Amino acid sequence: MLILPLVVCCNKPASDNKTIIYTEMKNVIPIDSTIKRDITFSVMTITKVTSEFEKFDIETFRENTEDNYYHKRMDNGIDIEISGRFEELTYQETHPDSYFSIFKIFDSRGYIKEKGLIIAKSISGSNMGVWYYFDESGKLINEINYDKPFTFTFNDVLEFCKKEGIPVSKGIDYPTRKTINSNNEPIEITYVTQMDRGDNDYMGAKCWWLIDYFSTNGYKRTVIYLDGQTGKVLSRKSGVITP
Repeated sequence: MLILPLVVCCNKPASDNKTIIYTEMKNVIPIDSTIKRDITFSVMTITKVTSEFEKFDIETFRENTEDNYYHKRMDNGIDIEISGRFEELTYQETHPDSYFSIFKIFDSRGYIKEKGLIIAKSISGSNMGVWYYFDESGKLINEINYDKPFTFTFNDVLEFCKKEGIPVSKGIDYPTRKTINSNNEPIEITYVTQMDRGDNDYMGAKCWWLIDYFSTNGYKRTVIYLDGQTGKVLSRKSGVITP
């Protein structure tokens, strides 16, 4: 049985000519998946990242996956997606009870480059909370708190959605729903609310939240921008869905 992919070194990064030994982490559970060979790797039991160095066994990954891509939906609903088609490798882990995904980027040797949380149902994969950045030796060199500019928090946005009757779901699923368009023709749409945010100026706001959702009539998509510091509605626009 092979070990894939997260190898955590809690102390000093191991050099390339040494065998990386798998060490058990707290809040980690093992899962199995069969692709070409039997593979074992570990995921967090909660949506959380730490500042620890990590090494990904890229060689084993490439030997045991098709097209350097891996996707697995576990029995407990945790979704794992790994892509190593380019020099870097990305790892995304989404739990069904969380609004966020764990996202990590590894270099061509499998050394961690950066990691943190993103909004699971985001248009552009908005960074959330503290992100950790590492140099080529695996040393932690920077921590950035992407929440800092936003005094109107993610929980405040959820409360806004609740008052507006906008459904917001956890996990990674994008459910479809049958409805009709403006011509009374039946269509199938992805019926899910997406969020995004940015720290650039928009309509006088220094940072902003975006909420993209289906109106209750089923064939109108509405986009709302909120001030990231006050929660004020900056704009609200709707468009009719056509096949």
